[in-house]
Amino acid sequence: MQYLYSIVNYVVNFLINHMEVIKNISLSLVSVSILGGSIFFYIKIYFNARKIREINEKIEEKQKELDRVEIDDVRGTDQMCYKIDLGNEARDKKRLEQKIDRLKREKNNLLEEISIFKIFKK
Repeated sequence: MQYLYSIVNYVVNFLINHMEVIKNISLSLVSVSILGGSIFFYIKIYFNARKIREINEKIEEKQKELDRVEIDDVRGTDQMCYKIDLGNEARDKKRLEQKIDRLKREKNNLLEEISIFKIFKK
């Protein structure tokens, strides 16, 4: 029992004598972890912003393609005699609309993720 008491006494005295050093080390570790977390959040936000830019470009491209299909559809109504396969145009139009919707959902998910990171950053 005396041995256990001496060990506890030694540890307590060590902690009391070196409290300033322990405090400085713990503050340094906290600062480093906060810095690392901030760097991680900034990198994640940057890559999400790049993905969003790419998605916006794809949406614009698909929107232009959809406009072309719709213009061809309007032109095709006047020239129905030689346009027999209208089902493909409708399928293409529907497919493009679905791709645009999917890209917009992906963009919204990334924007939501960025906003969550910004909240955590504060």
